[in-house]
Amino acid sequence: MSASDPTLAEDAVREVVGLHEFFESWFAAACPASDETFATLEASLGPSFTMVGPDGCRVRRPDVIAALRRSYGSKRQHSGFRITISETEILHMSPPLVLLWYVEEQILGTEKTRRRSTALFTRSPQGSHGVQWLALHETWMRD
Repeated sequence: MSASDPTLAEDAVREVVGLHEFFESWFAAACPASDETFATLEASLGPSFTMVGPDGCRVRRPDVIAALRRSYGSKRQHSGFRITISETEILHMSPPLVLLWYVEEQILGTEKTRRRSTALFTRSPQGSHGVQWLALHETWMRD
């Protein structure tokens, strides 16, 4: 890791894992549907955050936040809903930026979906793990 920011890569990986733990809890309605709970997500996404979903559509921060807020409890009727993160790899690091690659797997009953994601982070004291998401690009994976 860079001598100027020796924990940047580890913090970005912790952020990916932590935010997906939040998603799992939020979608399953296993946490309060409060502004305080949701503030973690809002703090994690940088002001200019943008994402390209697996469908190829680009979505900006306000629309991502609105869609996620509306999705509270959307998986609660399914027992065993899980999200796991694997295959994390640092693609590039030049503090305060780090580009990370990972695989997200969602299991809902007997259905499993996987997507490969590339995410760009910047060091930020506003993020829960000391980084904020700047951009995310997701691609469906076929097994």
